[in-house]
Amino acid sequence: MLLLLGADLICMLFFRFIVYHGHTVSSVKSTDEKKETSGQDSTGVILDVSIMNGFETITRLGGYILLFSLICACVSYYWPLSSLTGILFTVPVELTTGLHRIALSPLAWKKQYYLSMMLTAFGGLCIMAQTESVLENRLSLIPYVTSKCLNTAVILLLLVLSDII
Repeated sequence: MLLLLGADLICMLFFRFIVYHGHTVSSVKSTDEKKETSGQDSTGVILDVSIMNGFETITRLGGYILLFSLICACVSYYWPLSSLTGILFTVPVELTTGLHRIALSPLAWKKQYYLSMMLTAFGGLCIMAQTESVLENRLSLIPYVTSKCLNTAVILLLLVLSDII
């Protein structure tokens, strides 16, 4: 856990003080069409709107998990090459499914550990799609994907260094 948090901290410091040093944060207006309430609405109306917005978000996130898990299962089933190359190509698609495939793989424990930590740091393509869906153009995907890839590289470096020490 400390390695994952340490990699996040290193990436945050890198982006904060090197990449975005001196830049101001601009806010992007949301084109969100969710119901909103005013301060004059009753508690029941506010509760209903909050519940419905929560259901929409949960359904959207669950739909992405289902979609990417199915993509992963289809690719795994029809993959023409060895199971190990199939694991390398399907694991980054969806985090939970990828971690399960790593755990069931015939790889040595240390390789499973490294791959699991790297996948956890990366998050998977499904999480990137979920983030884009929920934030709806309030986050540029290129810096986000770059930061996830950098985080994966940093966790690999920390894993190698922790083995040396």
